[in-house]
Amino acid sequence: MKKTLASFALLGCLFIIASCGSKGKNGVTYKDARQYNDYIVNKQMALQKRFEAATASLASVSNADEMKAGATKLIQSIDSTLPSVDKDIVDVQGMPDWNGDTAMRGAAVQLFTFYHSVLDKDLRDMGNLLAKGADFSTADQQKMEEINTRINTSESKLDDQFRTAQKQFATKNKLVLY
Repeated sequence: MKKTLASFALLGCLFIIASCGSKGKNGVTYKDARQYNDYIVNKQMALQKRFEAATASLASVSNADEMKAGATKLIQSIDSTLPSVDKDIVDVQGMPDWNGDTAMRGAAVQLFTFYHSVLDKDLRDMGNLLAKGADFSTADQQKMEEINTRINTSESKLDDQFRTAQKQFATKNKLVLY
């Protein structure tokens, strides 16, 4: 009888410990809504910094030689950045819902997936255009501008969706966003 009571007590303690946070497939436990929110936001901010670093080589291009060098740096940056973006996507997808709410997590995954697509397709296309160097044409410039416009338009929509999901999450969980 004492062994049975001790077993039930141990199971009860394990249940209480397990319920003191929400743990997802990514192996991270979130103690409260603030920690859940901050985990996603910190991932987003780090991803944006890596994205900006990957595209920095485009800022200083002014002649044919710089175009080729910038293209090479851009492609190298893309190739080195994509694995960490993939990891972030899987990591955020592996987060549990928060009290049944998946909107913020879902919006983050959409945004991160967009960054992956931009790096792997759009910026790679831009790099290939820049690699033409002296053969870079007015049509190539126009194509780059179209790609850039498309990226900015899509990013703006996804940023808005993410902000809306985050505000709704904050309201539901009585968080003050800063």
